[in-house]
Amino acid sequence: MLLHPAAESLAEIQWNGETGTVEVALRLRITDEQQLLRTVSSRETDSLLGDEEALESAALSVIRRRIGFGNLRDMKTPKTPAPVADQYHWVGRRGEGGHAWWFFEVAMPEGRPTHLRCTLFEKPSSEPQNRGASSHDHLHAAPISTFLVLPDSQPETRTPAAGDESSKGPKSLTVTPDRPISAIQWSVPAS
Repeated sequence: MLLHPAAESLAEIQWNGETGTVEVALRLRITDEQQLLRTVSSRETDSLLGDEEALESAALSVIRRRIGFGNLRDMKTPKTPAPVADQYHWVGRRGEGGHAWWFFEVAMPEGRPTHLRCTLFEKPSSEPQNRGASSHDHLHAAPISTFLVLPDSQPETRTPAAGDESSKGPKSLTVTPDRPISAIQWSVPAS
């Protein structure tokens, strides 16, 4: 029996050493985006999407609570959203068919993070994990978030040399509600 995820996201993450930030492009299904926005706002999602300031506030609220970067100790005991609020910067949103892209940056004053914590699809413990909110009724695989780890961003004057670590394809990591924390294997360019 083939199972497809009840919810899934795909993100690209990239370390920018010049700015000390993790740059993130997060792709969500429209239905997942709507559900996430409803967890932080009582406004209709169409109304939020039409108001850039309200969308930024709601999206940042979701992101701060559900996606974090740091060391393993930090990820096991996540900080409340207030202390990390200034670390998150909204860049924008772009619709693409049945998906939406959220673009944001996370400032990392202590340097390149070693771990990621993602609870985008965390469900209340009373809700079964294998049933989706979709219109069909069959078992689903666990929700999944995949992160492509892109090579460090480079100044425009530097292009990767063949065989250089940064010229290889991206690495990836996957998190699920049962395993929300993962180590990040960055592609560090040769100096």
